[in-house]
Amino acid sequence: MRFNKQELHTLATQPSQEFDKEGVLFLRERQEGFFRRTERRDSKRGKKSKSLRDLSCYSGANKVSVERWCRLRGNLLFYFKNSDQWSEPVGVLVLEQYTIKIDPPGLDPPFGFTIAFEGGLDQHLGVNTAEERDSWLEAIQSVSYNKMRAKLIELQQKIEMKRGHDPDLDVHMWRLRRGNTVDPSELPICEVSLSCDNLLCDGHGRPPNPIVIA
Repeated sequence: MRFNKQELHTLATQPSQEFDKEGVLFLRERQEGFFRRTERRDSKRGKKSKSLRDLSCYSGANKVSVERWCRLRGNLLFYFKNSDQWSEPVGVLVLEQYTIKIDPPGLDPPFGFTIAFEGGLDQHLGVNTAEERDSWLEAIQSVSYNKMRAKLIELQQKIEMKRGHDPDLDVHMWRLRRGNTVDPSELPICEVSLSCDNLLCDGHGRPPNPIVIA
């Protein structure tokens, strides 16, 4: 899967109201070991032999938990350089085809969980309280593709029931069949307001021309 780095950066730095959840999470990351290069001396000539170089391990590879500011938007979990919400975004997790495993008690951080992706990769996350963990779990589980698809199917079924299984029946025809007329002076039951911002220009610097079809 390919992403445009600049577009992801723009998406990650949107206002808070554009996100499903945000806050500090502990992300477990791999800390690579340090290696040092040694050189052997030729005892006879007293010179360094470039062909006799070894790599000796200075410390092993460990995993450490780092506090990072995180923001969830849809199925994208952005994480930032540190726990400061104004720090730079440094990565994103695409939450698809995964399961969640809750850590047993007694580990560090105390309330952790693991997102295990299909294919063997996993990402460990954690917080300091059970309330925070439950809140993050609820938010993460609600944005998966399967959850969203289930909601879509449920809404489609409700619409079909209202239409009487007539896929070509629009709202106007449905009102006529029920004998309902619309009074222009009557306050609407529901109003929908759509807006968009931060749309990227094309390659020639021209602004986009968005169209909304409802």
